[in-house]
Amino acid sequence: MVLDTEYLKNTVGDALTRGCAATATIRPTDSIEYLAKWLHKYVKNESIKERFFAEKAAAEESAAKVKAEADATATREQATRSAQNNAIESLNSLVGDPFALFATVAEIVEANTTAGMVYIGSLQTDEWELPGLAEDDDGEDAPELEDVGEEPEPETPPEGEGLAGNKFNYQAKHISYVCSSVGAEFMVGKELRRPMANAEAGVVLGKPGVTLAITDQGVLVVDVPNVLYKVDEVKFFKPVPRVGAYYAQTLNNADSGEVKAVLCADTTITLGKGRPFTPADKQFMTEVAAKVSKCLAATDAKLVEYAAKATDAHAPPPPPAESEEAPSVADETPATTEEVETAPQEEEPTAKLEKAKAVLNAAAAAVVGVKADAVAILKLYQTAPPATATLVRGVLAMLANSTADASLLKWPVLRAKIIISGEIFDDVADFDASAVLLSDKVTKFLRRSYVTLRTRELWKESPLGEPLKDYVIKARAVMKLAAVVKAVEAEAAAAAPAGDEAPALEETPSQ
Repeated sequence: MVLDTEYLKNTVGDALTRGCAATATIRPTDSIEYLAKWLHKYVKNESIKERFFAEKAAAEESAAKVKAEADATATREQATRSAQNNAIESLNSLVGDPFALFATVAEIVEANTTAGMVYIGSLQTDEWELPGLAEDDDGEDAPELEDVGEEPEPETPPEGEGLAGNKFNYQAKHISYVCSSVGAEFMVGKELRRPMANAEAGVVLGKPGVTLAITDQGVLVVDVPNVLYKVDEVKFFKPVPRVGAYYAQTLNNADSGEVKAVLCADTTITLGKGRPFTPADKQFMTEVAAKVSKCLAATDAKLVEYAAKATDAHAPPPPPAESEEAPSVADETPATTEEVETAPQEEEPTAKLEKAKAVLNAAAAAVVGVKADAVAILKLYQTAPPATATLVRGVLAMLANSTADASLLKWPVLRAKIIISGEIFDDVADFDASAVLLSDKVTKFLRRSYVTLRTRELWKESPLGEPLKDYVIKARAVMKLAAVVKAVEAEAAAAAPAGDEAPALEETPSQ
């Protein structure tokens, strides 16, 4: 019986005790019926309580899961934001190399947004033209230009000279795509130009492209949620338009406001998902553009600083003080007749050639010697330094004895030959001017590439220009002397009798 008592105590004891206590308190007429109803209600209340606490526990568990997910999301977003900030701040290390800056921007925008393709369009000056030069009838080089007085400062375009009241006039520039994210390499080398106008027919040929609104209308952002809705305005570089969004953000000089490049991204299928850019995407690209603008301003400031230092370094020496003695007149006295008569006779062409080759080797060494400094400065240029680029084209034509490529090379390619590969320095060091006979076309191209340039223009742009121009002049001198030597040798060979041979050595009799 002990076991039965324990069983009843554990299962119904608490309920019966409470029910009997309630019955004793109420003292109903029918105590058994009251107790029965009380127990029935007790069971129902216990069921409600169990369900309530179960639901409460489930709600607490769900809330804990939601909080955990929210915390995890916040942690991820914080980590992502921190990574994005670090990526943006890392751009500071690329001040001084706009092309490396643009390449990195394409990478981080593609990695941190929903963009399928990212590409950077750099504003470049329209086609380079060969400088004009009047050629003498005898084909000799025209005299080189000399620096006379101070150069006038370049004129600053007045307000409103560009379209839509822009401070800067971009009509002589086009957009050249210089780098891209992985998968969008087909965009590199493509160009976006204003459409050609046919005045006679009164029509405009081609599509301007919505991106040109950045330069022509002064807008900061071009946002097209679905390019298929603007198929008549958007320029597609692939023949079949695809669904997706397009976004372009201005990259300018933060100090002057001049537009230097355009950050372009799209979500077009197949690399993209075809959806519009999210607000977070646009915010990130805006922040990247702000940092790039500061980097471009810092880069341009370095160019201004270099030009100022170069100007100081090339400043004429101050006039002698009153206490200093003037140069002796005896030093300027011309040679006497006796001295002229006893002067050595003019050297043979062969000896002249050897001396000229030695001078050329020294000039080539001077070019190679400025490689590090020249690369550091020329890295700063996003667009071609006009005098240096003109001279480099001429040198490349001379080294290859062809104008086929040199006349068409644009600054990104010229820059690569100087900075990335250093090809031009190696070729200058290995070039044998005495063994090359330039074609008339190359000779004319070469002469025009350096004779029209003032030395002042070259050293203001970079350390390369001045020694490279000197090298070209020395190389031309060697080529001319080599031609004279060959002509003399040919004349001597032609003047010798046909059967005139050197006498044979007599054989020594055997001992």
